Amino acid sequence: MKNILFRILKVLLLILIIVLGQQYFIDLISFFGIEISKLSNLLNEFLNMLFYLIVLLISFFLYKDDLIRDFRRFKRNIFPNILMTIVFFIVLTLLISITNYFGEIIAESFKVYYSSLKPTNIFNDPLDAYFAINFIKNILIIPFIMVVTYILGINEVFKTKNKGILFSGIIAAITIGMVMENSFIYIIINVIPIMVLYMSLAYIYRKNNTNIWFSISTYMLYTLFASSLLERIM
Repeated sequence: MKNILFRILKVLLLILIIVLGQQYFIDLISFFGIEISKLSNLLNEFLNMLFYLIVLLISFFLYKDDLIRDFRRFKRNIFPNILMTIVFFIVLTLLISITNYFGEIIAESFKVYYSSLKPTNIFNDPLDAYFAINFIKNILIIPFIMVVTYILGINEVFKTKNKGILFSGIIAAITIGMVMENSFIYIIINVIPIMVLYMSLAYIYRKNNTNIWFSISTYMLYTLFASSLLERIM
Protein backbone atom coordinates (compact mmCIF):
# COMPACT_ATOMS: atom_id res chain seq x y z
CA MET A 1 0.00 0.00 0.00
CA LYS A 2 2.82 2.40 0.87
CA ASN A 3 4.58 1.64 -2.42
CA ILE A 4 1.55 2.37 -4.58
CA LEU A 5 0.83 5.58 -2.64
CA PHE A 6 4.43 6.71 -3.15
CA ARG A 7 4.18 6.01 -6.90
CA ILE A 8 0.96 8.01 -7.14
CA LEU A 9 2.48 10.93 -5.22
CA LYS A 10 5.54 10.97 -7.51
CA VAL A 11 3.55 11.19 -10.72
CA LEU A 12 1.09 13.70 -9.22
CA LEU A 13 3.99 15.92 -8.18
CA LEU A 14 5.38 15.95 -11.71
CA ILE A 15 1.98 16.62 -13.27
CA LEU A 16 1.39 19.54 -10.89
CA ILE A 17 4.82 20.98 -11.68
CA ILE A 18 4.19 20.67 -15.43
CA VAL A 19 0.74 22.27 -15.23
CA LEU A 20 1.33 24.94 -12.55
CA GLY A 21 5.07 25.21 -12.02
CA GLN A 22 5.88 27.70 -14.74
CA GLN A 23 3.71 30.43 -13.20
CA TYR A 24 5.31 29.91 -9.78
CA PHE A 25 8.73 30.01 -11.44
CA ILE A 26 7.87 33.38 -12.98
CA ASP A 27 6.57 34.61 -9.62
CA LEU A 28 9.83 33.52 -7.98
CA ILE A 29 11.86 35.46 -10.53
CA SER A 30 9.66 38.52 -9.98
CA PHE A 31 10.15 38.15 -6.22
CA PHE A 32 13.85 38.86 -6.73
CA GLY A 33 12.99 42.12 -8.50
CA ILE A 34 13.38 40.90 -12.06
CA GLU A 35 10.61 42.16 -14.35
CA ILE A 36 9.96 39.50 -16.99
CA SER A 37 8.22 41.97 -19.30
CA LYS A 38 11.39 44.10 -19.50
CA LEU A 39 13.69 41.22 -20.42
CA SER A 40 14.69 40.52 -24.01
CA ASN A 41 12.95 37.75 -25.94
CA LEU A 42 16.15 35.72 -25.90
CA LEU A 43 16.47 35.95 -22.13
CA ASN A 44 12.80 35.03 -21.70
CA GLU A 45 13.35 31.96 -23.87
CA PHE A 46 16.40 31.05 -21.82
CA LEU A 47 14.47 31.34 -18.56
CA ASN A 48 11.71 29.19 -20.03
CA MET A 49 14.31 26.57 -20.93
CA LEU A 50 15.78 26.85 -17.44
CA PHE A 51 12.38 26.06 -15.91
CA TYR A 52 12.06 22.88 -17.98
CA LEU A 53 15.63 21.94 -17.13
CA ILE A 54 14.73 22.13 -13.44
CA VAL A 55 11.68 19.92 -14.08
CA LEU A 56 13.92 17.45 -15.93
CA LEU A 57 16.26 17.24 -12.94
CA ILE A 58 13.31 16.67 -10.61
CA SER A 59 11.91 13.92 -12.86
CA PHE A 60 15.33 12.29 -13.10
CA PHE A 61 15.71 12.37 -9.32
CA LEU A 62 12.26 10.80 -8.79
CA TYR A 63 12.87 7.98 -11.29
CA LYS A 64 16.65 7.76 -11.20
CA ASP A 65 16.90 4.03 -10.55
CA ASP A 66 14.55 3.12 -13.41
CA LEU A 67 16.20 5.52 -15.85
CA ILE A 68 19.75 4.37 -15.12
CA ARG A 69 18.82 0.68 -15.14
CA ASP A 70 16.91 0.97 -18.43
CA PHE A 71 19.67 3.00 -20.07
CA ARG A 72 22.19 0.30 -19.24
CA ARG A 73 19.85 -2.25 -20.81
CA PHE A 74 19.32 -0.03 -23.86
CA LYS A 75 23.01 0.47 -24.60
CA ARG A 76 23.85 -3.26 -24.43
CA ASN A 77 22.46 -3.59 -27.97
CA ILE A 78 22.72 0.05 -28.89
CA PHE A 79 22.69 -0.23 -32.71
CA PRO A 80 19.75 -2.68 -33.02
CA ASN A 81 17.87 -0.63 -30.45
CA ILE A 82 18.50 2.61 -32.37
CA LEU A 83 17.25 0.97 -35.56
CA MET A 84 14.17 -0.25 -33.73
CA THR A 85 13.59 3.27 -32.39
CA ILE A 86 13.76 4.66 -35.93
CA VAL A 87 11.09 2.16 -37.01
CA PHE A 88 8.92 3.20 -34.05
CA PHE A 89 9.40 6.86 -34.97
CA ILE A 90 8.27 6.30 -38.59
CA VAL A 91 5.22 4.31 -37.51
CA LEU A 92 4.35 6.89 -34.84
CA THR A 93 4.65 9.75 -37.35
CA LEU A 94 2.30 8.02 -39.79
CA LEU A 95 -0.15 7.13 -37.01
CA ILE A 96 -0.33 10.71 -35.74
CA SER A 97 -0.67 11.96 -39.31
CA ILE A 98 -3.68 9.67 -39.86
CA THR A 99 -5.13 10.80 -36.52
CA ASN A 100 -4.69 14.44 -37.56
CA TYR A 101 -6.45 13.73 -40.87
CA PHE A 102 -9.55 12.36 -39.18
CA GLY A 103 -9.31 14.99 -36.44
CA GLU A 104 -9.53 17.75 -39.03
CA ILE A 105 -12.62 16.13 -40.57
CA ILE A 106 -14.31 15.82 -37.16
CA ALA A 107 -13.35 19.39 -36.19
CA GLU A 108 -14.72 20.74 -39.48
CA SER A 109 -18.02 18.94 -38.93
CA PHE A 110 -18.36 20.62 -35.52
CA LYS A 111 -17.15 23.98 -36.87
CA VAL A 112 -14.20 24.21 -34.47
CA TYR A 113 -10.51 24.88 -35.08
CA TYR A 114 -8.22 21.87 -35.12
CA SER A 115 -4.66 22.29 -33.92
CA SER A 116 -2.89 19.33 -35.50
CA LEU A 117 -0.25 17.58 -33.43
CA LYS A 118 2.79 18.15 -35.61
CA PRO A 119 6.11 19.61 -34.41
CA THR A 120 7.50 22.58 -36.31
CA ASN A 121 10.44 21.96 -38.61
CA ILE A 122 13.36 23.50 -36.73
CA PHE A 123 15.62 22.95 -39.74
CA ASN A 124 13.93 25.96 -41.33
CA ASP A 125 15.16 28.18 -38.50
CA PRO A 126 18.46 30.07 -38.63
CA LEU A 127 21.37 28.66 -36.65
CA ASP A 128 21.48 31.10 -33.77
CA ALA A 129 20.93 31.24 -30.01
CA TYR A 130 17.16 30.80 -30.47
CA PHE A 131 17.79 27.61 -32.45
CA ALA A 132 20.02 26.22 -29.70
CA ILE A 133 17.46 26.97 -26.97
CA ASN A 134 14.62 25.57 -29.08
CA PHE A 135 16.59 22.38 -29.76
CA ILE A 136 17.58 21.82 -26.15
CA LYS A 137 14.13 22.62 -24.74
CA ASN A 138 11.71 21.15 -27.30
CA ILE A 139 13.73 18.26 -28.73
CA LEU A 140 15.64 17.01 -25.68
CA ILE A 141 14.18 18.27 -22.41
CA ILE A 142 10.40 18.34 -22.88
CA PRO A 143 10.08 14.90 -24.52
CA PHE A 144 12.13 13.44 -21.67
CA ILE A 145 9.90 15.06 -19.04
CA MET A 146 6.64 14.09 -20.73
CA VAL A 147 7.63 10.47 -21.28
CA VAL A 148 8.96 10.04 -17.75
CA THR A 149 5.74 11.55 -16.34
CA TYR A 150 3.01 10.09 -18.52
CA ILE A 151 4.62 6.80 -19.50
CA LEU A 152 7.03 5.72 -16.76
CA GLY A 153 5.13 7.38 -13.93
CA ILE A 154 1.67 6.21 -14.97
CA ASN A 155 2.82 2.68 -15.79
CA GLU A 156 4.42 2.38 -12.37
CA VAL A 157 0.97 3.03 -10.89
CA PHE A 158 -0.97 0.80 -13.30
CA LYS A 159 1.02 -2.41 -13.47
CA THR A 160 -1.14 -4.29 -15.99
CA LYS A 161 -0.25 -3.68 -19.64
CA ASN A 162 -3.65 -2.58 -20.97
CA LYS A 163 -4.43 -0.26 -18.05
CA GLY A 164 -0.97 1.30 -18.24
CA ILE A 165 -1.32 2.03 -21.95
CA LEU A 166 -4.89 3.32 -21.64
CA PHE A 167 -4.32 5.58 -18.64
CA SER A 168 -1.09 7.00 -20.08
CA GLY A 169 -3.18 8.38 -22.92
CA ILE A 170 -6.17 9.43 -20.82
CA ILE A 171 -4.21 11.23 -18.08
CA ALA A 172 -1.92 13.00 -20.56
CA ALA A 173 -4.94 14.11 -22.60
CA ILE A 174 -6.79 15.38 -19.50
CA THR A 175 -3.87 17.33 -18.03
CA ILE A 176 -2.86 18.88 -21.36
CA GLY A 177 -6.52 19.61 -22.13
CA MET A 178 -6.84 21.48 -18.83
CA VAL A 179 -4.64 24.30 -20.11
CA MET A 180 -6.59 24.69 -23.37
CA GLU A 181 -8.83 27.74 -23.35
CA ASN A 182 -11.75 27.08 -25.65
CA SER A 183 -15.08 25.27 -25.89
CA PHE A 184 -15.59 21.79 -24.49
CA ILE A 185 -15.98 20.22 -27.94
CA TYR A 186 -12.80 21.96 -29.13
CA ILE A 187 -10.85 20.46 -26.23
CA ILE A 188 -12.30 16.97 -26.71
CA ILE A 189 -11.38 16.90 -30.40
CA ASN A 190 -7.93 18.41 -29.94
CA VAL A 191 -6.85 16.03 -27.17
CA ILE A 192 -7.54 12.97 -29.34
CA PRO A 193 -4.09 13.04 -31.04
CA ILE A 194 -2.46 13.65 -27.64
CA MET A 195 -4.16 10.54 -26.29
CA VAL A 196 -3.07 8.54 -29.34
CA LEU A 197 0.50 9.81 -28.96
CA TYR A 198 0.91 8.81 -25.33
CA MET A 199 -0.91 5.52 -25.72
CA SER A 200 1.49 4.73 -28.57
CA LEU A 201 4.53 5.66 -26.48
CA ALA A 202 3.18 3.54 -23.62
CA TYR A 203 2.72 0.61 -26.03
CA ILE A 204 6.35 1.01 -27.16
CA TYR A 205 7.41 1.00 -23.50
CA ARG A 206 5.47 -2.19 -22.77
CA LYS A 207 6.48 -3.85 -26.03
CA ASN A 208 10.19 -3.50 -25.23
CA ASN A 209 10.36 -5.11 -21.80
CA THR A 210 9.32 -1.87 -20.08
CA ASN A 211 12.47 -0.01 -21.15
CA ILE A 212 11.60 3.68 -21.00
CA TRP A 213 14.46 4.75 -23.29
CA PHE A 214 12.69 3.34 -26.34
CA SER A 215 9.80 5.73 -25.69
CA ILE A 216 12.06 8.67 -24.83
CA SER A 217 14.21 8.30 -27.95
CA THR A 218 11.15 7.70 -30.16
CA TYR A 219 9.50 10.89 -28.94
CA MET A 220 12.73 12.86 -29.39
CA LEU A 221 13.01 11.63 -32.98
CA TYR A 222 9.36 12.51 -33.54
CA THR A 223 9.77 16.10 -32.36
CA LEU A 224 12.95 16.49 -34.40
CA PHE A 225 12.12 14.78 -37.70
CA ALA A 226 8.33 14.30 -37.98
CA SER A 227 7.73 17.52 -39.94
CA SER A 228 10.62 16.84 -42.32
CA LEU A 229 9.45 13.28 -42.93
CA LEU A 230 5.85 14.32 -43.64
CA GLU A 231 6.99 17.10 -45.99
CA ARG A 232 8.79 14.50 -48.10
CA ILE A 233 6.14 11.80 -48.23
CA MET A 234 2.96 13.89 -48.50
